[in-house]
Amino acid sequence: MPIQKETACKAKAYSNIAYIIDPQKTMDADGNMWICTINMKCSGTASASALAAEFAEVNQQFGKNMAYGERKYYHLILNFKNSASVSPQMALDVAKAYLKRFWPDHQAVLVVHLKGHKDMSDEEINMSDEDYDEAYKGGVHIHACINSIN
Repeated sequence: MPIQKETACKAKAYSNIAYIIDPQKTMDADGNMWICTINMKCSGTASASALAAEFAEVNQQFGKNMAYGERKYYHLILNFKNSASVSPQMALDVAKAYLKRFWPDHQAVLVVHLKGHKDMSDEEINMSDEDYDEAYKGGVHIHACINSIN
């Protein structure tokens, strides 16, 4: 079972989406990109600007998140304690199930990063945000950018 870190963000989603869909983080040795979209018209092969524009379109449709101070999206990270035993497909399946349960009607860009965070020890599960950010530097993990509007 993964450990989650979730951050509410007030900036526009483009920068976050551009970061999480970076091919250097998501492409495996066979050239597969581990990206999918949920409740979106755009596919996982769309550009960061197209994905962010779809988030903005839904926000505008409902008259929400136009001002800077409003929460526009959530950045979710799921880390696995023994990431060496987690395949990209397994991580993606777990993340899809997680989003289906906790964010059922939200738009989301879901991405498997193949390296960059490290496995978690039992002691690290209860660490502070600053220590958490510093600690995760290797292994398969998930990033999701989730529109705050459903």
